[in-house]
Amino acid sequence: MENLNTIGLLALGLLILIKDVVRPLVKRLNHRNDNPINLEVFYQEFKDFKQSQEKCSDELKARIAKLEEKL
Repeated sequence: MENLNTIGLLALGLLILIKDVVRPLVKRLNHRNDNPINLEVFYQEFKDFKQSQEKCSDELKARIAKLEEKL
């Protein structure tokens, strides 16, 4: 029974070693990346973010101006 437990633990350890160490190392050596960054998409998202920030800023300035007029 002890031999079966030992074999099970060794198999589990080998599985974890392959999954967490060997596979990422092989991928890195082959220069494969599962999630590459697309710079065009990133840049477009950044531009959209900046435009929405400018729009919010303009709206806040208009609100402040209206409140100052009321005072």
